[in-house]
Amino acid sequence: MKLSLILSFVILFAGGMIGWHDQRRLVSLRTTHETLVLEARSMGVEVDEVSEASKRRLSEREAEQREEKVRLYAARLVSFVKRAEENEGKEGPEMQREMVEVMDGLLGMDAKELTLLVGMIRNHPELDEDMRSGLIGFSLVMLSEHSPRAALTIYAESGDLMAEEEKMEWVVSAALNNLAQSSPLEALDWIRQHSAAHPELVKDDAKRSVVAGASVTDPALAFRLMDELDLKLDGSVASSLAEACRGVDERGALLRAMEDPGVDLEDAQRELLLQQMARPLVREGFEAASEWLENAGVSEDAVRSMIQGIDYHQIRSEAAEWIEWTGERLEGAELKTKVSSLVGEWTKSDYRVAGEWLTKVEEGPVREAGVVGFTEAVAQHDPEVAAEWARTLPRGDDRERLAGLVFSSWSEVDPAAAAAFAVDEGLAVELPGE
Repeated sequence: MKLSLILSFVILFAGGMIGWHDQRRLVSLRTTHETLVLEARSMGVEVDEVSEASKRRLSEREAEQREEKVRLYAARLVSFVKRAEENEGKEGPEMQREMVEVMDGLLGMDAKELTLLVGMIRNHPELDEDMRSGLIGFSLVMLSEHSPRAALTIYAESGDLMAEEEKMEWVVSAALNNLAQSSPLEALDWIRQHSAAHPELVKDDAKRSVVAGASVTDPALAFRLMDELDLKLDGSVASSLAEACRGVDERGALLRAMEDPGVDLEDAQRELLLQQMARPLVREGFEAASEWLENAGVSEDAVRSMIQGIDYHQIRSEAAEWIEWTGERLEGAELKTKVSSLVGEWTKSDYRVAGEWLTKVEEGPVREAGVVGFTEAVAQHDPEVAAEWARTLPRGDDRERLAGLVFSSWSEVDPAAAAAFAVDEGLAVELPGE
């Protein structure tokens, strides 16, 4: 059984058996009512007024039950938050379990319940201002998932919340993002309507949220909204767009929008966005991500740009696969820089596994770039091993540079061995005794 269901039963039973018996009685009343209406109509009896009156009574009962449910939940939420603050740093398994249950109850509320909850929290006598604003903010974010308009309305009509723009900025951003996913122009209008009286609301976070939300359904419009909002495509905007369009369909639509003649992107902006798009993509795993890159009609130039956005810490469990795949799609300086960087980070994280992989790589550009990254990473800590790897490279700039790095590190712990290595490599360095 889901935690949300367990929590609902707990709340209902805690309210004096309000839930189970009354819910069953309510279902029975509905069934009986529907049967009677059908029978009456079959006999030609007008029942509309009775039907509406019955519906009103049922609606009133449901409203009472909803309010009682929210009241009980608000009491538990406040109690939990206060105890959590008192026991900060001493949270045990029981507190963690209760936190999950409390959060699950909040996530399970509908728009009407969340609206009630905000009102109850605002007027709760046991909360200080920080607790109050924090709980209201989180509740409004949850409400914005169901009804972003309602969340924004409550915020805009609440002077106490508007006065705490620093604490509530994230609430506005979340609500605008949700609204923009379904009604991007309405989200834009909301910003315009409130920008004059409340310029603190129209910060870049809010603008990015609108653009990211719009990109989910219409990325071409999202780019146009950037002009409307005077928002530049920097790293933060690119990251927001990439995360918003991380689904297969959305990602493809974003790529197509980037090629739209009406979208004016500079080369550097296009490169930045493609690099950011790689980050959520690689989280899907090597098999799914590489298949999409190979079969989704992505241009070779776009693939190369996205590769530049791949970070070792995102691919660590599949580093070998990604590095080899990367080496097949890059050339020259791009290949050397990217592969050596990935292997270097891998080596810092787990040099034994990285070294074992490197011994199995065939001779060629990928292996040479890998050796460069591996040697750079181990030179400081194990110059003797680094020297062995440096010697496997062909004579040239890379080997000479690495040899100098190895010598510098080695001479600090074993000057004689470092001197011998320098002679073998023909390094132009000052040796001991010269």
